[in-house]
Amino acid sequence: MTERQSEILAWIGRLAVSSRVPADRGTLCELLVEAGFPLEEVIEAIESADSEGSAAVVEHQAPTPAEVSQLSEDATRFLNALRDVGYLDDVLEDEVLDLVMQGPPGPVSLDDIRHQVAAVLFERHSEFDQETLQMLQQEWRLVFH
Repeated sequence: MTERQSEILAWIGRLAVSSRVPADRGTLCELLVEAGFPLEEVIEAIESADSEGSAAVVEHQAPTPAEVSQLSEDATRFLNALRDVGYLDDVLEDEVLDLVMQGPPGPVSLDDIRHQVAAVLFERHSEFDQETLQMLQQEWRLVFH
């Protein structure tokens, strides 16, 4: 992954933190182009994240209806964005959702899901490749504070 692609994925992470990640790839691309990224580079960054197996940017296995019903819209967008930038894959997202399901019943807020994601990422950080670790270290405060 190039440095420019990392910048684009970091931008997606910033959108996630501000709860402004659109639900579909087309709208996401439009937002990134409006932010000044050339469309070709945006598409390459998204495809690179997809091809490296780090995360499917929009097309991924959806959580079960019971899990979705408990997640707030902001929490859902946050999980989707973390998948987009490659911090979560199917296995890690399942771990996060398992932790959520073990908690008290009721809606799960953005802050709640941030705590669960942080716990899972911290526990599994030794399994990440060096590039993902570096990007996560750079973005940690932005994503989790």
